[in-house]
Amino acid sequence: MTTEGSEPEHYAVLELRRLRAALNETVSELIGRWSASERAGDWPAAAEELQLAMFTLADRTAPAGPTPEELAVAELEVLSLNWMTVVKLSHAYRAAGHDIDPKMEAECGFVLQRLLGFARKHGIHWREHAVAELKDMMAAKAASADSGPL
Repeated sequence: MTTEGSEPEHYAVLELRRLRAALNETVSELIGRWSASERAGDWPAAAEELQLAMFTLADRTAPAGPTPEELAVAELEVLSLNWMTVVKLSHAYRAAGHDIDPKMEAECGFVLQRLLGFARKHGIHWREHAVAELKDMMAAKAASADSGPL
């Protein structure tokens, strides 16, 4: 939001205002319901309302995902990967069971698409999630090979 002669508001300020409004609205509503249950002497309902309040507040204040700045950094990291690294990763994905065309363009396209998905979902923490997925896939592939027919 801008007014004439002012600087545009930073994304973080807008996000904090949104969180504060959601939190104020939620807190007022939930405290009202909890107080009503407490006044009525309905302690199980009051305890349930309090638990619901805690879960709702956690839901409403949880970050929606990576910030635009984190997203830009993460995407740049993915797109700046060395091509030989990308091709080696495609071989690992293929070994884990993915059907990837053996052409370099297809291998790079597969890996970049996959890693950009992690970058968009997890921001600057994309590497940890990508490594964990690849390790899980390799372990599942090894387990299926071990339990195969004799």
